[in-house]
Amino acid sequence: RGRRPIVLIGHSLGAAIAYHTLLQERRPIHNHPTSDPPLVDHVVCLAGAFIPPSKEEFHKSLKRVRGTFINVYSKNDQVLQVGYRMANFTRGNPAGCTPLHPLSMTDDDTSSSKLVDMDMTTHIPMEERTMYGHHYSTQTLNWIATQLQDTLWK
Repeated sequence: RGRRPIVLIGHSLGAAIAYHTLLQERRPIHNHPTSDPPLVDHVVCLAGAFIPPSKEEFHKSLKRVRGTFINVYSKNDQVLQVGYRMANFTRGNPAGCTPLHPLSMTDDDTSSSKLVDMDMTTHIPMEERTMYGHHYSTQTLNWIATQLQDTLWK
């Protein structure tokens, strides 16, 4: 009611900041008896440089989103597959390299319907001009925006 939508959009480390912003929210989680609706309407993570610490933490982040959490990833992203893992001494797959949908599955929750995984593996070539699958050109971003238009602006 007179409120503008809040959409967090980030690429790489910016996507990690968007994700961790959800986890830092201090208000009670939506569906709690004393909670207000979530402040954030949608989240778009492009080549996210973060690994959700646990299924529980990922569910907590999804409950902080009123609408949709969109994970745009490429299995060919060499910056995340090699550089991110080496820099963080981790073996897990960053969000920008893998679908997050398996983390959203529960028996008693509708959180999985809030998540959209968008596989860009065939759209972003693994070559120098794309930073080996990590850089999204203006043309690619426009295509992504077109694909997500109905999801984000309902």
